[in-house]
Amino acid sequence: MCFTPGLLRRCCCWPVVASGLSPLNYQWQRNGTSLVNGGNISGVTSNSLTLATVSDSDAGSYSATVTNLVGTATSSNATLTVITPPSITAQPAAQRVLLGGSVSFNVSINGTAPFRHQWRFNSSAILNATNATYAIQVAGATNTGNYSVVVTNPAGSATSSSAFLSVTIPPTLALRLWVGYPLLDLSGMLSSNFVVQYSTNLAGSNWLNLLSLTN
Repeated sequence: MCFTPGLLRRCCCWPVVASGLSPLNYQWQRNGTSLVNGGNISGVTSNSLTLATVSDSDAGSYSATVTNLVGTATSSNATLTVITPPSITAQPAAQRVLLGGSVSFNVSINGTAPFRHQWRFNSSAILNATNATYAIQVAGATNTGNYSVVVTNPAGSATSSSAFLSVTIPPTLALRLWVGYPLLDLSGMLSSNFVVQYSTNLAGSNWLNLLSLTN
C-alpha cells in the first residue's frame, strides 16, 4: 500500500496492489471499521481509496482487505496524520516601555504543532528571533517600531498584525545662569507634553506648576 501524509483541504489517495485468482474484491477500513462511499470518501470497494477535502476527522489507521474464492489478504496499516495550517487567535499587543526597561511580545496559535516562529521588526526578519515569545531585555530608542511574527508548519503559514512598541525617554531639566538670570533647559521626546513644577521648600510636598510645554 502506498501512503502519503494528508494535509487539511488536500486530497489523499491510497492504491493497493493485489494479485491472485480473479475476481478480487476490495474493502477499505479505518481503525478496523469498514468504510462506505459518501461525503469525501470514494473507492472503498476498489483498489484505490480517495479522500477529498481531508479534515481532522479523517485521521487514523487505514488498511484494505482483498478477497477471492480462495481466501483473504489484509494489507499493512497506513496512518493518516492531518496537519492543520496555523491560525493566529491572539495578536501581539502594542506596548510602551521606559528607556532601559524590558518588554516581550507573544502570540497565540491554533493548528498542528510543531510551529516555527519568525519575529519581524518593521517588516524585516530579526536574527535568531524564532521562539514563541520575543523579548527585549534592555529597550533603547532604536527599538521603537512595529513588531510582527510569521508562524509556519508543513501545511502553511500565518502572519500576525503589527504591534507598535514605543520607547519613552525620560526628560532632562537643567538650571543655569544666563547674564545673571536663571535659565531652564528642558530636553525630551518629540510629540510629548511636559509640566515644569517648582517649590520654595524642597523638603515639602506642595509643588506648583510653573509652565506646560508641548515638544
